[in-house]
Amino acid sequence: MRNDAGPRPDPGEENVNVNVKPSARRRPSWVVPVLAATLAVCLGLGVAALTRVQRPDHGAEALTNSAAAPAVPVSAAEFVVDPMGPETVTGPNVGEVTCDADGKIRIATPVVQAQHDGVHLRWTTRAKRTNVGWDEGGTAVAAGTQDLVVAAEPAKLTLTCSVDGNETMSEAALEVVDPTGSWMGERTNLICAGGIGAASWAIAPSVASTRREAVEDLAASMGLSGRSLLAIGRAPIGYVGSAQQTWTIDSSTAIAGTAPVAYAISVRRLAADRFEASPNWICMRGNVPDTGEPTYAPQGTVPAETPDIVDVSCADGRLQASTTTVRARAEGVVFRSTSSKEWALNWETRNGAGSARPIGATGATLTEQITPGTARLSCSDDRSAFVDLRVVDPDGMYLGSDLSHVCPALSVFDTDAQGWGNTPREAAMDLARRDQPRRTAVVSRAPLGYVASQWPAWTLRYQDPTSPAQELKLEVATVVPNDAGEAHFVARPEYWCES
Repeated sequence: MRNDAGPRPDPGEENVNVNVKPSARRRPSWVVPVLAATLAVCLGLGVAALTRVQRPDHGAEALTNSAAAPAVPVSAAEFVVDPMGPETVTGPNVGEVTCDADGKIRIATPVVQAQHDGVHLRWTTRAKRTNVGWDEGGTAVAAGTQDLVVAAEPAKLTLTCSVDGNETMSEAALEVVDPTGSWMGERTNLICAGGIGAASWAIAPSVASTRREAVEDLAASMGLSGRSLLAIGRAPIGYVGSAQQTWTIDSSTAIAGTAPVAYAISVRRLAADRFEASPNWICMRGNVPDTGEPTYAPQGTVPAETPDIVDVSCADGRLQASTTTVRARAEGVVFRSTSSKEWALNWETRNGAGSARPIGATGATLTEQITPGTARLSCSDDRSAFVDLRVVDPDGMYLGSDLSHVCPALSVFDTDAQGWGNTPREAAMDLARRDQPRRTAVVSRAPLGYVASQWPAWTLRYQDPTSPAQELKLEVATVVPNDAGEAHFVARPEYWCES
């Protein structure tokens, strides 16, 4: 756990390339789905159904016929990334690329570690003008040295060079690794049981002082509020800290007789304190239970001076806090002690979550996984001596907790299966290999918890190659630090997600 009071990273996402064209219509119109039915993680504090599935320990036997593993038909085109592993963790965090005057490319760093905002590449070019490219983009640069950040997933990355007047393009590849788990996933890392579609929009982008406020304003301009507004949150797409983010607005209002939907929203920075939110594509959800109550309360404007750390102390059983509103960081909610000796900080939320953990004397910090909203703080058995703390998340640091509106039923595993690795991603991949050794798996971050949490949740998506419908089976696993043994992290399966 990070217990420092340093600066928080600026979160972000991979830029999703979907054509969005303006039109005179006020509501989005469904177009041919651009991807087949997909499924990502569904895990929440409140679910409509929760059952237990017992299965034996996982060795060489694959779980191929379990009734606990629901299937959703998908296209094989989604499964283009196989698990890497064991994941290489050596290599610099900046790639060195040279484009000679004749356009020939040379890569000095065959392995590059991704940073929290993407893959950093330093291009040295010799020609007056050079066209440099990568798998999903490119640009023209003048002679000299250019530092570029690319939102490329951890995998093989092909780079290219060409110069004006020479039609020949030179290419070479390097391997991107992600030992810190900063890459969350591609666009398919969402729960879209009905598919993903493009749309035409007549709604102008919204601009506000924070990312969340811009998305909330956009939801209001789309007519989504009250019972029709289920959730607004950051999507687990792209890198934790890249320049743009993808958010989702979940609505209980169906489109043209289909199931309720999530509107994918692209959020980009215009200036230091100005952000623009634009509607992008549509994610068709599964069956969503109507609770009859609104589930999302807009946070509204969050002042720029809102602190991202809470100074706390305990004297005579009464807690003192420096603020009643705190801005969440990427790793959670950070507290800093101002007491002269160690003491215990207690917190609890309205949904029953809570913790009581020791915090050291003056200067010691403690990072807690408190969901955005109101938490009650105390430091003694007398819980009537409390301070209410409002946790706000204007920057998209929190991915979610209660996803019952997209995954109404979960099956709980009763197993001792585990996976091990020196990085969280490697541990999740090892679990996939052990759990389903004869299937292709795609490993991504689950839309749960804080983006830089020490206890991230992951999804293991399996394709059954023997199924005519190419079924997709989804497993949710938690990855935690390993206190014993050589591997640094251990992954444990928790749920099958049922739509």
